[in-house]
Amino acid sequence: MTREAIYAGSFDPWSYGHSFVLESSLEIFDTVHICVAVNPSKTGMLSPARRSFLIAKSLAPFYFFSEEQNSYSISSRVTVSYTYGLVSDFARKKQIRTLLRGLRSTSDFESEFNLYFSNYAISPEIKTWTVLCPPELLHCSSTFVRTVVGQPTVTTVGTGFLAQCMLLERPTLVGEIFDLILGLGFKFIQAGSIPGASPASRALQLALSNIFEVIAPEQLYDHQTKWVEEFRSVLRTCQQQIPDAFDLSDESKDRIYVLFSSVISQFLRSLMNAPLSDQTAQVLEVIRLSQNRASCVNGLADLWSPNHE
Repeated sequence: MTREAIYAGSFDPWSYGHSFVLESSLEIFDTVHICVAVNPSKTGMLSPARRSFLIAKSLAPFYFFSEEQNSYSISSRVTVSYTYGLVSDFARKKQIRTLLRGLRSTSDFESEFNLYFSNYAISPEIKTWTVLCPPELLHCSSTFVRTVVGQPTVTTVGTGFLAQCMLLERPTLVGEIFDLILGLGFKFIQAGSIPGASPASRALQLALSNIFEVIAPEQLYDHQTKWVEEFRSVLRTCQQQIPDAFDLSDESKDRIYVLFSSVISQFLRSLMNAPLSDQTAQVLEVIRLSQNRASCVNGLADLWSPNHE
């Protein structure tokens, strides 16, 4: 019997805390349906459709998705969609009786406790399964992300680079590329390890802030326009060749890196004429010149000076 669950939330935006809940639940459940649940009393920074798209891209940065899609299949085990109705109605339509929730604090427990009984009153057959977040993620809420995104001195924003681009309404290709690099070099569930806190991620974060600081949005759009179609073409190729985003061997990751290396190199080369900081220029050079994903991630980690700690 297939064990299925629904992971519902506002996800405005999707954070590393949400990723932890998802990947922890995949150790127990065969299939997880992520559902962006629209709360009429809240005005989100991103539309439900954009939130769904962002989740899909966060989980599979090497796949091609369109923002016009109503749902996304990340793998045989994970889907993403959104609903304007009750989560209990969504669960009933899917014939699923388990909801997933993440808990970070006692205040979270109180709200989730109340939510459980609200769901029970509507659909008593639906049960709730919770994941306790590790200490490293106690601060990592969507509210935290919205508060610190765009602050140039913050090196652990708590969400991916594409999400930051979308929240700040900036060109997205550089964010997609940075997410791709980090995703190929990092396994999320490791004790004490969070992707946004890794040395490579911090080096990329400072580089993104500097790029946004010194390159005007319209100039960045010009750079993006030259290479975005080629990048999307590689995304489509990768999606055809790598059918399961949650079952990647090191060999598959190496293959993905090679597929993208040329277009990434060309796009980053086009940014090099901007008055970037020395560290940002070094970050872009490491990415451009690396022969494989391991040397890329290790090279980025080396750029994170001990003085930053």
